[in-house]
Amino acid sequence: MGCFLAYSIIGSLSVAFFVQALADDQALLRKLGASANSILIQPCLFYNRDGGDLITFDYSKGGAAFELAVEYAKDNIIPENVIIDIRYFNLGHSCEEKDTSVHQALRVWMADEQCDVYIGPGCTEAVEHLYDIADYFKTPLIAMTGAGVGAKGDLKAYPYLSRISVTHTMTSRIILKFLRLFSYSNVVFLTDLASSFNVDLYNVLLRTLRQQGSTSLMALKFPTFSSLPGVLEDYTQNLTFSLLRDASLSARVIFLFMRGPIVRDFLISAAKMNMTSSEYVFLAVELYTSAEFGNFTWSVWHDEAVTQAIYGNSEDKIAQAAFESLLLMTYPPVLASSSEEFERQVRKRSPKYGYHYKPTDKIDVIVGHWYDAFIFYASVLQEVAANGISVSNSEAVMTVFNSNFSFFSPLNGLVQMDENGDRQMDYAMKKFSVSSDRFLPFLLFPYSQDNVTIVSDTAWKERDSLPPNSPRCGFDGSALICKPNKAAWAPGTLEGSIIGPLLFFGLAIAGAIYAIKRFAQSQVDPYWWRVFMFELLDIGDINRTRSQLGSHAGSRQGSAKLGQSNASSLKNKSMKSERSEISAGHSLMADTLALASMEIAVMRGNVVCLQDLPDPKLRALPSYGKDLHPLRNLQHNNVQSFLGIGVNDENICQYAIGELCGKGNLPCLLQSKSVKLDEPFKNSLITDLVSGMVYLHSVAALGSHGDLRDTSCLIDSRFVLKVSGHGLAVFRNPADFQPPFDHQVDRNFYPLLWRAPELLRGSNSDLRGTLKGDVYSFAVIIQQIVLKTPPYGIAGTEWDESGLKAKDIVLEVKRGIVPPVRPRVPRSICQHIIVDLVEDCWNEDPVLRPTFVRIQGILRNIPGFSRDNVIDHLFKRMEQYAGTLEQQVEEKTKRFMDEKRRGEEILSGLLPKFVARMLNKGHSIAPETFPSVTIYFSHLEGFDDMIAATNSPAEMTLILNSFYVACDSVIETMDVYKVETVGDAYMVVSGLPVPNGSHHADIISAMSITLMEKIRRLTFPTLPQRSYELRIGINSGPCVAGIIGLKLPRYCLFGDTVNVASRMESSGEAGKIHISSTTQHLLSLSGHFIMDDRGEMKIKGKGMMQTYWLRGYRESVWFPGKARPSIPSTT
Repeated sequence: MGCFLAYSIIGSLSVAFFVQALADDQALLRKLGASANSILIQPCLFYNRDGGDLITFDYSKGGAAFELAVEYAKDNIIPENVIIDIRYFNLGHSCEEKDTSVHQALRVWMADEQCDVYIGPGCTEAVEHLYDIADYFKTPLIAMTGAGVGAKGDLKAYPYLSRISVTHTMTSRIILKFLRLFSYSNVVFLTDLASSFNVDLYNVLLRTLRQQGSTSLMALKFPTFSSLPGVLEDYTQNLTFSLLRDASLSARVIFLFMRGPIVRDFLISAAKMNMTSSEYVFLAVELYTSAEFGNFTWSVWHDEAVTQAIYGNSEDKIAQAAFESLLLMTYPPVLASSSEEFERQVRKRSPKYGYHYKPTDKIDVIVGHWYDAFIFYASVLQEVAANGISVSNSEAVMTVFNSNFSFFSPLNGLVQMDENGDRQMDYAMKKFSVSSDRFLPFLLFPYSQDNVTIVSDTAWKERDSLPPNSPRCGFDGSALICKPNKAAWAPGTLEGSIIGPLLFFGLAIAGAIYAIKRFAQSQVDPYWWRVFMFELLDIGDINRTRSQLGSHAGSRQGSAKLGQSNASSLKNKSMKSERSEISAGHSLMADTLALASMEIAVMRGNVVCLQDLPDPKLRALPSYGKDLHPLRNLQHNNVQSFLGIGVNDENICQYAIGELCGKGNLPCLLQSKSVKLDEPFKNSLITDLVSGMVYLHSVAALGSHGDLRDTSCLIDSRFVLKVSGHGLAVFRNPADFQPPFDHQVDRNFYPLLWRAPELLRGSNSDLRGTLKGDVYSFAVIIQQIVLKTPPYGIAGTEWDESGLKAKDIVLEVKRGIVPPVRPRVPRSICQHIIVDLVEDCWNEDPVLRPTFVRIQGILRNIPGFSRDNVIDHLFKRMEQYAGTLEQQVEEKTKRFMDEKRRGEEILSGLLPKFVARMLNKGHSIAPETFPSVTIYFSHLEGFDDMIAATNSPAEMTLILNSFYVACDSVIETMDVYKVETVGDAYMVVSGLPVPNGSHHADIISAMSITLMEKIRRLTFPTLPQRSYELRIGINSGPCVAGIIGLKLPRYCLFGDTVNVASRMESSGEAGKIHISSTTQHLLSLSGHFIMDDRGEMKIKGKGMMQTYWLRGYRESVWFPGKARPSIPSTT
């Protein structure tokens, strides 16, 4: 109601205020001494102060930092024509006065004033209330901190809000990333309602979980209590026991959203309940050292009264041991070089704001964020001004605010804002070290990367890593695997001779029962095959996989570094169709050949392969456990191991998960131009395929493959072929295995090219296929391997599926015409016995087809198919592969060096060669002062007449080019640098960037004389009868040189010497060389040139100056191979 009334008041008065505000702005500008074209910007700062240590954003502590930021921004960031007039509004000493921000904002408008930006406040509810005003006036609001905003609604509903400090949204994302990293789904979040910070975090985390749909996957619980006396039930040790006991029944991962002393209480209680073993992980949040979080220490020195009230005596030793079970979420420390000076200035200025730092006090992160708040706004104004837009344009300011803006903070370096206007922050997880008695970094979550970096040992007490999500015996210890039967017998009535045998047999029976029950238990779980998507960490970028796969696969540490997201990225991906997979990319240059044709992920520390299940996807049912049971223990070198079925949020089976085969599938290998697929290599692939099929057909429970194709053949990193896709008949679409018909227009006939004719005719509707049907499919694959073509391809042609008429072929095979339609395998391509074997395998009569055992026996008798020969060939093949790699690396290195040379040539054309060489070596080029150089300026007399006589810009370009070429041909042989050319003006310098002593005056003078003569002889097509003269000016002295600009950088000169040289040229005469007295002095020392005194001349900007004419060389001067041109007399 208060905000509605505010809108009504403001709406009725804003028009009247607008005219008055314009007049007030002009008056204020005059008062501030600004010019008429200055722009007045009035930020309004809303703050809480004098709230003590429990308000982390207290302006008493942050005011000095804000003052430093304003000073720096005015001097270095804000445009010169912008005048900053900050208004300050005190909102009180606590967050209870939540409506004060609205009242203060109304006061601003009632006083005929305006706010171009709202900075602050810190309390979440105050920010939400002030945002209503900001939204009405379309004014940006930079909150300090407003961490809990977003608990009630989507952040996209706050387009005018930016948060420059702590946000619970970011903290919640890191918590979820941690849970997914270690596959934690059973978690308890214990929250103390007495801590406003943790309550806000609790609320935002709940909303984040709902938005991401994680509550359906995770068994999460959120119990609450209050440590304040008289609130809810009394806070006692019995209460901590009760809360922990309830938590242990559903989780081993427990978050403690509470202050440090209360965390200590709970850990002591956990230790007494034996809940600090390696099975448990406790986590708490202390983003930075602050009284709001309390002291996270096992000692009671800070809150001894609280601990004594609960326990009656100190229990430090118990607490110290219990702290080993605690992980602490925090911000990494700021390592900027400017932080020490910043702290010194803040300590010095803080008493002015009513706060006195003790020598031992640390300046927390929030104080630095007060500094960044104004730097952020000033950087936005700078960006708007750089785009040529007035900083008073609120729409332009908001466009920058909402554009993932990043800026540079002198204190904290690069600061990146996200799409919601929230600051991105690095996070760290720390674990307690008893030996060092402090928390040490364990995990690092950098905002700029999706990866998680492990920075210390992953051991967790006696474990190698953090514990699993659930204990082996279940949360309540009731799992059958941990309850062996106990033998019992009647006591005391039998003699020892009877009890002994009975005891023996009883123990034997009990052992047998226990073994049987253990075996039964392994079969009890009907969902043993199910893998939830949050257990799969998406690797994503293939290039990153190439660099990390070899060193990190197979370890939990590696999976942490590789994995950066859970099912949210995997579950929405649809696998490419098999045919599009084939054409996705076929390079064998990396160890991860053709990974683009499949999905890969990290599951429980191992890199695995994901293959999309056919549509329509099926809902996970317990009966699938029986169907998939034959796959559970399959182990063979030529069969891909089955690891499970990936199930998404809706309990839909989406992926078949198997061991990684890093070289892709068979079509990728056959299409590769990087690997020579010679006959021994082909024989090795055929042998592997036969070996795998012999094993599969030997498993009675499995039966046949039923869908054997080229994409079912995967290649691992050792070029071993592995059969995949077996045993998944329950997930196959029956419609794909129905007999084909001519009227079916939309059906994909391509997968049917491998299907046996009797199955195409529908004589067997079993989705598992038949043993002899697999033999037929095998024969088609042999044709592909031998010819390196798609099925039914022609030998010697490129791999092309577009021209393949799959439908016509399949229908002809189904009809069974004589002779039957089969792929062609020329006998000239391979051994005749192989062709005969293939023809037997695709015989029209399935009874006449050989079994795979028979095929294996035939192959063993064929030269080139012995296993030893294959192994020998593998080494040769790897040697050839290494040679190919070396050759390609050499070619790419040569191309790189050519590109590097061309780049250096271009850079040398833009900058002096010495400067270009320094830049190529990685050295920075700072502006440099040179004590003595000589600068040359020239102008082509008659240039204006030449322009008037030209007929087109193109002709003018040709004339200028001939003029510059003539000049460049002279200067390229001398120790000079051409600085720039503008029209006919030419500027040259000698003596930099590499000083040449006092020779620069001689060099420029000799160059001037040569140029004068060369241009005099030069003719131009527009006025061929006319000769042209140069008007040259030379001056010597000190100057500063440096690189200006990023795009098309230039090496520019600055200083009075440059200006005087330009004046020498403009006050000279055509056909003469006008020099200053400094140049004349240097030339007199060398004695090589003739000069005449021109007398004193009035030089613009310098007054009267003594100048000279340079006439030519003295007779004693000898220049090898060159005639000495003369200079006309000055009289």
